[in-house]
Amino acid sequence: MKYEALYRHLFDLIMKKFGTACYTIRMIKTNMSASALKIIYHAFLHAAMSYGIMFWGNSSHSSTIFSMQKGGGGIRIMEGCGNRILYINLFRKLKVLPLTSNFYYLY
Repeated sequence: MKYEALYRHLFDLIMKKFGTACYTIRMIKTNMSASALKIIYHAFLHAAMSYGIMFWGNSSHSSTIFSMQKGGGGIRIMEGCGNRILYINLFRKLKVLPLTSNFYYLY
């Protein structure tokens, strides 16, 4: 029970960071180049995602973080794509690892 509360707290912190990063990317997208947006993605989203991946990477919360990474997160915002575009092609185009691949790569 104690660990579940800790995971929930970590998850809430990461989701707040994701929300801030997505808002930042959305606001500066028109004024920045694609390479600058990718740097911001790695500075905010990827860093927050990788921070606690060994603790919560295999938990049930990881699916929510993955959907935030691909959907509401930086990937579709950076490319300006709608929901009907396959996200895996966007990850390949930007040369960014999805959450599950990042988890397997690190561990």
